[in-house]
Amino acid sequence: MISIIREDYDQLMKQGAVLVDDTDPGTELSAIFLLEHSVQDARPTSTGKPHVISQKLQFAAIGKDGVAVNAGIAPHLNLRPATPDEIALARAELAEDWLTNELERTAINFATVELAQGHVAEVKARRIPEIDKVEQEVKARLKKEINYWDSRAFELKEEEKAGKKTRLNWQNAERRAEDIADRLKRRQGQLEQERFITSQPPRIRGGMIVVPRGLLDARRTAQPGNGAAPSGFSEDPIARREIEILAMDAVMAAEKELGNVPTDVSAQKVGYDILSLDPRSQHLRFIEVKGRIDGADTVMVTRQEIITSLHEPEKFILAVVQVEGGFARQPRMSGGLSARSPSSV
Repeated sequence: MISIIREDYDQLMKQGAVLVDDTDPGTELSAIFLLEHSVQDARPTSTGKPHVISQKLQFAAIGKDGVAVNAGIAPHLNLRPATPDEIALARAELAEDWLTNELERTAINFATVELAQGHVAEVKARRIPEIDKVEQEVKARLKKEINYWDSRAFELKEEEKAGKKTRLNWQNAERRAEDIADRLKRRQGQLEQERFITSQPPRIRGGMIVVPRGLLDARRTAQPGNGAAPSGFSEDPIARREIEILAMDAVMAAEKELGNVPTDVSAQKVGYDILSLDPRSQHLRFIEVKGRIDGADTVMVTRQEIITSLHEPEKFILAVVQVEGGFARQPRMSGGLSARSPSSV
C-alpha cells in the first residue's frame, strides 16, 4: 500500500507545501525537508541489491541565513496548511531569493554529515552487541558439536583397530565434524557481513515552507484599519522565554534531587523538553515542561506532544511550573496525557 501511494503521489511530496506553525511566535520563515535515510550491511539480497537493515525519516530545517539544523523527529505534526489569506499575508517573504538558492543541496549535505551518521551510530549501538552475542552462542554450540564428533571419531577408530564392530565408522564421524566446522566458518562469515554496517546516501522525499504565527499576526496588525501594534508586542516572546527557562531550571533541579540525570533536549523538538535517566533502574522519563505565570489557568499542549505521550505513556510526564516574581515554584508533575486530551488543559 505504501509503495502504491508513493508511486502515485510522490511528486506531490516533492512539490512541497506552505504550512503554518501556530506555536512559533517568531517572524522568520524556514524551509523543512523530509529525508529518507537507509542503513545497510554487507549481506546481498536475493536480487543482488544492498540489504537494508534500518530506514528512518529525518527532517532538516534551513533558515534565511542558510544554516541547516535538525528539525526533530516529526515537526510536521504541529503544522497545518496555510489558508489563501495567510499565503497572501506572507507573499513578500515567500518570494524571497533565499528560498530558491539550492536548498536541497544544503539539506542533503547536512543530512549526510549530521543526521545520517547519527542514524548509523544508533543502528550500530543496537546491532553490534546482538551480533556479538549470536556469534558467542554459535561458537559455543558448534564447537561443542565439533569436539564431540572429533572425540567420537577417535574412539571409533581405536575400536576398529582393536577389531571391534561399530555401528558407525570413524570416517563418517570425522566427516560430521568437518561439516560442522564448515558450517561454523560460513556462519561466522555471515556475521562479519552483518557487522559491516554502512550508510546509504540520504534522499529527499518532500519539502515544506513553514510560516510562523508571529509573522502572520504582525502582518494582520500592520494592515490599515487594524490599529497600531500593541505595546509590548515584541516583549511578549522574551517574557515567555524567561518563564520557560525558569521552569526548565526548576524541573532539571527537581530531577537531580531525585538522583536522576536530566538532559535538555528541547531544541531537538522530539515531543518533550527533558530526557531524564534513572541510573538505578535505567528507566527513562520524557518530561514536557510548561512554565506559566502565577494565576494562569491554561496549559497549551501541541499535537506532537500528545502523540508522543500516547506512544510512550509509561515514560511521558507533563510538568507544570508556576512562575511568580521571577521565581519558579516546585514543579507539579503528572504522568502521560489522556487519549481524549484537548489541545489545552
